[in-house]
Amino acid sequence: MGSGEKEIRLGRDKNVPVFYLDMNDLCSSYCQLMVDIPKRIIDLVKEEIKQLPHGEKHNELINGKLYTPSGGSFIVEMVGKEMGQTKRVSLLYRWSDLYFDSYYVGGKWYQFLDSEAVIPPKTQMPYCDSDIHTLQTFLTHAGLGGHTITVGSTAFEHCFYSLSKTEQMLLRNEAACLAALLKGPLSLPAFLFRL
Repeated sequence: MGSGEKEIRLGRDKNVPVFYLDMNDLCSSYCQLMVDIPKRIIDLVKEEIKQLPHGEKHNELINGKLYTPSGGSFIVEMVGKEMGQTKRVSLLYRWSDLYFDSYYVGGKWYQFLDSEAVIPPKTQMPYCDSDIHTLQTFLTHAGLGGHTITVGSTAFEHCFYSLSKTEQMLLRNEAACLAALLKGPLSLPAFLFRL
């Protein structure tokens, strides 16, 4: 593999869980998301603990804190309306650290140079192999221009509307659009780190 290339890891048969964030009812859907994700984490960690040898078993909480599963991923699907049409932006997160990893919009996957998560199978989210695009930046605060981050409910809106326009923005000029496009996801890890 040459410089600047990355291995794309495709899921073959295992769907990943999907959680929903309704952009038209952000408050209640966010609250539900904050209930559903920790519940799922507890279930996954309990399953992991069952797989451990007898002498290594432990509680799902360490020092009263929930810890994350060792692998896998999940999707937060943001659903909203723009000009009367329903739009969806699916954000792929890693269970191991709850980091945003990749996203899916308009039948295409967008990854970063340091994306690690396995892309869900085509049976769950239809795409062609040619519809997986690697954005030429790293998913770090510095790589995404982390000095100007929007917070609060406007962060979700900014992320949703920016990412939903990825294809149009990239057609213009990838380098010029990355700064505007990628500030949106920087705001999102905060909503998952409150677990």
